[in-house]
Amino acid sequence: MLLFKCTTWMILLVFTLPLLSCDDVCPSSCICKSGAVQCLPPTIFHSLTELQQLLIYNNELEVLEAGIFDRLVNLEELKLHHNQITSLPPQVFWSLRNLKILTLSSNRLTAIPEKSFYNMPLMRKLTIYNNPLLSLPDQLMDLFCCLPNLHKLSLKSNNLVYLHPQLFSRLTTLGILLLNENKLQSLPGNIFQGLGQVLTIDLQHNQLKTLPGDIFLSNKLQPEIYVIYIYIYIYIYIYIYLRFDINIYIKNCSLIVLHLVKILISYLSKFSILYSSAH
Repeated sequence: MLLFKCTTWMILLVFTLPLLSCDDVCPSSCICKSGAVQCLPPTIFHSLTELQQLLIYNNELEVLEAGIFDRLVNLEELKLHHNQITSLPPQVFWSLRNLKILTLSSNRLTAIPEKSFYNMPLMRKLTIYNNPLLSLPDQLMDLFCCLPNLHKLSLKSNNLVYLHPQLFSRLTTLGILLLNENKLQSLPGNIFQGLGQVLTIDLQHNQLKTLPGDIFLSNKLQPEIYVIYIYIYIYIYIYIYLRFDINIYIKNCSLIVLHLVKILISYLSKFSILYSSAH
């Protein structure tokens, strides 16, 4: 574990390094406030070529210098959550071919550079929740293009109002997709197409008023997946003359239940066919 404070720098299990003062850790352009690091020299990790776990969360980091992770070719886990990072340098993670876990949650990211997660074939878990992201623009439709083994993706609590129809189309191994606590008002009909192994989709606490009728039926899930958990506890805020219309709420909830029933019937029939052919 890496505990990062101005007066203490310690890596357990992998490395133990000398104590560093604020002047040692912070470049001349940075300041240390309340005993926490705000930025790091671009070459600070370059000698740690065998490092497998780097934990820098719960600090005050505002900037990641370009090239800061370039020599960490054996890194498997990088946790940067609960900092104050406002932007990511292009290609800052490209050298991390062995990375399996990356956490960028609870920062101040307003945008993500194109192909930030390119060339990361072993990535299993990626969390970017609780950032002020308003949207992932159309030109970033390939943002998750090159994560062939990703199992969990968390984009919750980001104020997202729009998702590109093909944003998740290449995440064929994704099992958990968390989109809750955003401001989504609608979803494209094919947004989940290609998620052939998904088990959990969380859409609760959005502003969805309805869902396309075939939004889940378009998924070509494998018939051996017996149980599908799709959390769609949607809070529908519909006011007529400043008064909540309970009848509209009931109507939309009924449609959602109908969609789920159709999905269950579809997969029960697929499993029945599979079972009959096996016996």
